[in-house]
Amino acid sequence: MDRAPRLNGPLGERYAATVAEADPVWLSFRDALGSAAPDDEDSRRALVDGLGRAQAAWPEFHLDAGRWGAFIAGLVGTDAAELAKLHFVDLALVFACLDGDDAAREAFRIEYGPVVRSGLERLESSEDAAADLEQTIWERVLVGTSDRPPKLADYAGTGPLIHWLRVVLVRMRTDVVRRRARRPSGVDREPGELADQIDDPEFAYLKSHYRDLMKTAFAEAFEELEPRQRTALRLHLLDGLSTEQIGRVHGVHAATARRWLAKARSQLLEDTRARIAARGGIEASEFDSVLRLVRSRLDLSLSKLLRSRRAE
Repeated sequence: MDRAPRLNGPLGERYAATVAEADPVWLSFRDALGSAAPDDEDSRRALVDGLGRAQAAWPEFHLDAGRWGAFIAGLVGTDAAELAKLHFVDLALVFACLDGDDAAREAFRIEYGPVVRSGLERLESSEDAAADLEQTIWERVLVGTSDRPPKLADYAGTGPLIHWLRVVLVRMRTDVVRRRARRPSGVDREPGELADQIDDPEFAYLKSHYRDLMKTAFAEAFEELEPRQRTALRLHLLDGLSTEQIGRVHGVHAATARRWLAKARSQLLEDTRARIAARGGIEASEFDSVLRLVRSRLDLSLSKLLRSRRAE
């Protein structure tokens, strides 16, 4: 680990005190741990440098230094050596997601969507069923339920986030397979069971009744995207490139590639919404439900559309 310059005697003491007072992340870290908190310069430097790396990797998020320090304290406790093991860049995304930042949750879906979708095709017999299960997984990981916090809250930061997520997904898929095998045909899911389909009759009605309208509006909205946005979506969803890889293709930072993808997705949803509203024919009471359906199947719809364009 890089070390901060050291000064001896009273001058060194004044330097250390001044630096500590200037670092809200260090102060909040120590406040959270109380009298047992580490007070060495190496720990302070590791914490501050970690925040710097996190902010450089995710410039689109505001990481409050004070709350970030308390968050890290909750992970490592009084063992200063644990600071050196933390994956601060991954933790920054987790911190922002748990803080309810919608942009962070969207970034998480962009970064890890291919990981979540991998294997669902083998588990489900139809694309719609795979999309339903994917949406449920996102809700469990990012949002939680009325009686369970988001699964993301379990991430301790001592290993890469992608490795942790793969383990979580394997367990979720195994749970689906085990419960399906155990459940007699025609028997409803048990309370709290990971849904393998969205069993809402309203959604089934909306899918069958407005499928053509949603498909047409979505395809038209896609055509209005900039060529760069369409290319980025294709590279991400069909070719499986990460935002870092897309950034290298275009010679830009990964954060820029994330902004392209996030803006494209947001524009698609908004334009699709406007086109559906302009066509009419949807009851006012059903309009919001139709939009939720479009949002929940965004990646599935995009993948289908991109594959059809590639085949032409």
